[in-house]
Amino acid sequence: MLYKNFNTSLNKSHEKITALIANVQKQIASRSTDPSISHYLKEYGYIPLWVLNNILTFGTISKFYSLMKTPERQKVSRTFHILDHDLENVLLYLTSIRNFCAHANRLYCYRASRPILDCAYHEKLLISKNKDGEYIQGKRDLFAALIVLKKVLSNNDFGRITSELYQAISIFKSKLSVVTEENIFLEMGFPENWRYLRRL
Repeated sequence: MLYKNFNTSLNKSHEKITALIANVQKQIASRSTDPSISHYLKEYGYIPLWVLNNILTFGTISKFYSLMKTPERQKVSRTFHILDHDLENVLLYLTSIRNFCAHANRLYCYRASRPILDCAYHEKLLISKNKDGEYIQGKRDLFAALIVLKKVLSNNDFGRITSELYQAISIFKSKLSVVTEENIFLEMGFPENWRYLRRL
């Protein structure tokens, strides 16, 4: 990978690109016995991006995307029917959620330091704003993760996730004794009409 393949106009771009390349090389080394990796390294001396993508962590893919040149980022984001800066925000948010889960933290009370971008879903669900003008739900919480998944998944895939979520909540509700269902939803950032997101 060469620096010219990335956006070098970003702040501290060389430092970020160097760190990315080192991280990718480390992940390649850890999977060098993988048949697809060893095949391309042996036969061609390089690994195509579509193969490399299968072994990279979600965080590395997110960093890779954030350092890509704008025209290439836009080509990728168009496949999801969203803008490139929106996809970057989605990837960053999902990476933070993934990392939080990986450390066995309680996901239901998750709060991100960096919020997701405002979108039509916040408005259509009639979510209120705080005194600083930020939506009080679906920005830094678990419901925000559901919103970003709605942005990038097909209707079928999103429908499957919400169906599984409904089932899990139904099981969970039957076991509540100390706290109420409303308290749990409030902690997760889910508005009362959250199920409507599936139909938007």
